Amino acid sequence: PVQGLGIGGLDRAGIPTTDASYQRAYGQFGVVGATWLVVTVAVAIGATARSLRARSRLGRSAGAAMTAGVVAGAFGAASFDLFSLGGSAAVFWLLVGGGVVLGEQAGGRVPVWRESAGRAGVVLVAVAAGTVLAMAWPRQVVGTARYALLSPAREAVDPKPPYYGDEVLRRTVCGEIELYGRATPGVGLACRESAPLSGITEIRIAASSLQRFEGARDAVAVITGRHLGARAGLGSAAAPRWVRPTVARTAPVWLGLLGLGLALFVPALRLRRWAVATRVVEAHLARP
Repeated sequence: PVQGLGIGGLDRAGIPTTDASYQRAYGQFGVVGATWLVVTVAVAIGATARSLRARSRLGRSAGAAMTAGVVAGAFGAASFDLFSLGGSAAVFWLLVGGGVVLGEQAGGRVPVWRESAGRAGVVLVAVAAGTVLAMAWPRQVVGTARYALLSPAREAVDPKPPYYGDEVLRRTVCGEIELYGRATPGVGLACRESAPLSGITEIRIAASSLQRFEGARDAVAVITGRHLGARAGLGSAAAPRWVRPTVARTAPVWLGLLGLGLALFVPALRLRRWAVATRVVEAHLARP
C-alpha cells in the first residue's frame, strides 16, 4: 500500500481501469503517489486562484473561468481517469498554466516563503498524529473467498475468452454481494476478478466483529449458491485475520506527506502582512 504495484501493475493484477485518477495513482504508486497527487492538485488550485486578482476585468473573468475549470477537474478526477487520458490532462494543465500567468500579473502583495522551525514542526506533528491514528484505530476482521463465476457453457467446453454470459453472471453476483455490504452496518464487501479473463472472482469481506464477519460470509455463500447452485461448493475461503484498515496503517505516511506539502507550499502570509504593517508604521514615524 505504501509504494503501489508500479506502472502497469494494475493491468497485471486484472484491473485495466479504475475510473478514478486518485485510485489509479494509489494502485500504481501507493499512498506516496496518491497523496502527492492530491498535494500537486491543491497547489495547482492555489496557484490558479491568484488569477482572480488580475489587474484587468477581462483578466479576472478569464481567471475565474480557469479556476473553476481547475477545481472541476480536481473533483472530476475522483470519478474518471482525468490524468491518464491525454485530452483531459492537457486541458487541465493548460488551465493551470493560464491561471498562473494571469496570477503573475495580479496586483496586491505577493506571498513569500520563509524558512522557519515551525515548518519542520508541521511535518513532525503530522507524522506524530498519523502514528497515533494508526495505533488508536480499531481493528477489523478481514478475509477473502474465491469462486469460479462461469456460465455452464464455459465450464462445459472451456473455449477462448469468456462468454458474454460469464460477465453478466459475475456482475450480477458481485452487485448483489456489494449491495448487501452497503446495507449491513459494520460490514464491507468488495468483489473483483482475480486475474483477467480467468473467471475466478475474489470477494473481500471486512467486518467490525467476528460475528458480523461470519454473517457476511454466510450471506456471500447464499448469494453465490443462488446463482451457481451445486458449483458454489467449489469456492475456497481464506482464514480471517484481525487487521487495521489501510488508511490507518499508512496514516504516518500520508499525513506526513500532507504536512510536508503544507510546509513547502504554503507561504507565510501572516508574517508578510505583519512585515508590511511594520514598514508602514516605521515610515510614518520617520517623517519629520
